Amino acid sequence: TTGITSNSLFGGHADIGGRFGPDNVFGARLNVMHRGGNTTIDGQSTYQSLGSLGLDFRQRSLRASLDLLWQQERINNVVRQFQLSPGLTAVPRVPDNTTAYPGFGWTDGRNISWLFKAEYDISQAVTAYASYGMRKLNWGAIAANPVLLNTAGDYSYAGGWQRMPVRTQSLEAGVRGVFATGPVSHSTALGFTWLDQSQELGFYTGLPPGISNLYTGQLFSTPSIEGINNPTRPYLDTQLTSVVLADTMSFLNERLLASFGLRYQKVEGQSYNFATGVASGPRYDKSAITPVVGIVFKLRPSLSLYASYIEGLSKGDTAPISAAITNPGEILSPYKSKQKEIGVKFDQGNFMTTLSLFELTRPSAGISGTTFGVFGEQRNRGVEATIAGEVVRGVRVLGGASYIDAVLSKSVSAMLKGNKAIGVPEWQANLGAEWDVGFLPGLTLTGRMVYTAKTFVDATNTLKIPDWVRFDAGVRYAARIVSRPVMFRLNVENLLDKDYFGAATAGYLFIGTPRTINFSASIDL
Repeated sequence: TTGITSNSLFGGHADIGGRFGPDNVFGARLNVMHRGGNTTIDGQSTYQSLGSLGLDFRQRSLRASLDLLWQQERINNVVRQFQLSPGLTAVPRVPDNTTAYPGFGWTDGRNISWLFKAEYDISQAVTAYASYGMRKLNWGAIAANPVLLNTAGDYSYAGGWQRMPVRTQSLEAGVRGVFATGPVSHSTALGFTWLDQSQELGFYTGLPPGISNLYTGQLFSTPSIEGINNPTRPYLDTQLTSVVLADTMSFLNERLLASFGLRYQKVEGQSYNFATGVASGPRYDKSAITPVVGIVFKLRPSLSLYASYIEGLSKGDTAPISAAITNPGEILSPYKSKQKEIGVKFDQGNFMTTLSLFELTRPSAGISGTTFGVFGEQRNRGVEATIAGEVVRGVRVLGGASYIDAVLSKSVSAMLKGNKAIGVPEWQANLGAEWDVGFLPGLTLTGRMVYTAKTFVDATNTLKIPDWVRFDAGVRYAARIVSRPVMFRLNVENLLDKDYFGAATAGYLFIGTPRTINFSASIDL
């Protein structure tokens, strides 16, 4: 495959693989990719490389695989998110989406990982499995988060140089089996997962600050780091452990399925003051036994009702690494969440649609003033509908719509209780479609619409960003050249070049991607 992305981002990708040996028990697959050039952002360039090798062994009762991956990505003139000043009275109008504010800096990440997996059929009814993997990431960046100051679009920034090595190892093992007790069939699983991650951080904040305006389009030169010492020190150690026992029972000739499970979860961690490497506060160690319950009843083979209840324990959020935050890098305590859902599913094989009601509660984290922390509990209630499949011959759709009532159900401040949650729009919808043009075999037209309603971006609900809608379009053509199958693809994201703000649940803003044109051609050799 070779292709170009506007403005002048060229690249190529080779995917080579096959099976060999007696009965094709061995397999190998090699992927290599490189692309580089200028992007749709003014003054921005990127260079990306990837190499992966997959090896596997497949026998009647034993299956094993080894995957090796190397990645590198460099971006010059990075795009950063916007932070909101405590004194801001309204969000200024969205600026030009082709400017990287404040328009300097770079990111550089290198990632090496490997994963070994194996599973063995102890009998026709019982299978044991295990996997182990490691990942090493070296990442660095010079960047600055702009802070919006007023409705005129003035912003300040304070540059920083970050270095972050991350080392991760993970383990998974378990056994699954099927059996029957009288008329009831069972599918039972016992699983164990473990993840260990250590992060170091070097954060130099002495780069010159500045002030500018969103609408001038001004770009600044990247500050020099020559001669600056920025060593990395311990930042965060995390261990996640989970043991789950679950059983799915089948009744009434598989018309009724009931799943019950218990999961033991443990979250351990230690955060450090990355300026000194000294532990900041006691090591947190929290565990919980949480239930998993699910029921599916098939009214007809194609129509099902379902309900579920899940509790979970997860690592707390991390405060952004920013000079504009009073507690950058602080790790919040682990979260316990609860999720309920009921719904109906209609599935005819080539066409599927669902409708569900849901409720999710979890601690609410975000920025208040210049401090990142947990300020209450967030409850999301809503309804979601999805559709996927071939509606008529040659026409396929994929999309969905949701309404979410996300509020602060509990708050440390009585004034905030009942307010809308940060970064969660009430309405979201997307619809994609494909049409195989009948009068020209091999030609397919594609399109997509994405809609997001207005969204509050602060806890007091005084700041919000407007709703937006984006359209994407594309075409692909399958042909044969010299007896070889060839696929041409042309896709345009943000067809009308809409300028819009998006929001993160931490209260940050980002600017949508400019109109981006991708063209590629693939040939199967």
